[in-house]
Amino acid sequence: MKTRTNTSLPLFLMLLSAPLLGQTLEHDNLTPQFGEVFEINETSYEATNTGSAGMIWDFSALPGTPAYSLTFLDPAGTPGGSSAPNATHAADSQQEVIEYYAYSPEGIDYYGAYSTLFEYYGIYQDPERRLQFPTSLSPLRKLDQDS
Repeated sequence: MKTRTNTSLPLFLMLLSAPLLGQTLEHDNLTPQFGEVFEINETSYEATNTGSAGMIWDFSALPGTPAYSLTFLDPAGTPGGSSAPNATHAADSQQEVIEYYAYSPEGIDYYGAYSTLFEYYGIYQDPERRLQFPTSLSPLRKLDQDS
């Protein structure tokens, strides 16, 4: 049985920083505090046109359904924290998975996850870089894994 892991954190952080459009994103303005809780909403797909120069898409009226809360914790205080010793933050979505990240001035690295339901560790020896700092959002910036 495959356990669903929540890998929406990088997208969530990018959307959280959307009001900073054009401002350079750094380690200090994207590192969550321990105990900080974010409410994650889900919505249906909303088609957009292909766009053109100067076009602005406004998704502010898009209805959202509360899906879950994402709480940032000290990894040392979590069940799988000892398996990800280089992680600086644990993201607990209360959905049977705790994800481990390292925040540094160079970027956000994903170390893996721990399933609280199956007591299973999926920890990378070589972490995956999820976001590199500094990052500047601009109309030319592609929001995908290759950029």
